[in-house]
Amino acid sequence: MDSNSNTVRRIRADWTASTDPFITDYVVQFKKSSDADYITYTQTSNTYAYISPVALGESYDVRVLARNDLNRRSSYVTETAHEVTETYTGADSSQSQVDGGSITTIAGTGGWNG
Repeated sequence: MDSNSNTVRRIRADWTASTDPFITDYVVQFKKSSDADYITYTQTSNTYAYISPVALGESYDVRVLARNDLNRRSSYVTETAHEVTETYTGADSSQSQVDGGSITTIAGTGGWNG
């Protein structure tokens, strides 16, 4: 909830950590599925990120790459057409209701050998 008691929806994107010991961070980008260009949302050393605000009923594409200390980059791991709903879907595909319906999850798959 924001300061006006409005629900702020967000996407939780999760990905598998790189096996490369020199990875410094991950670059997280997103866009509405109907848009042409991705927006860089954050750079993080975590293996997850919360992307907000997003709109209920809209579909989003999220992609993540790993970057090492020489600024070499992995290929993107991409999830497309993720619809924001009132239901939380866990990485194990289990579903449960989330208070306020504010969190949805995208679990990235694919190799990280940046």
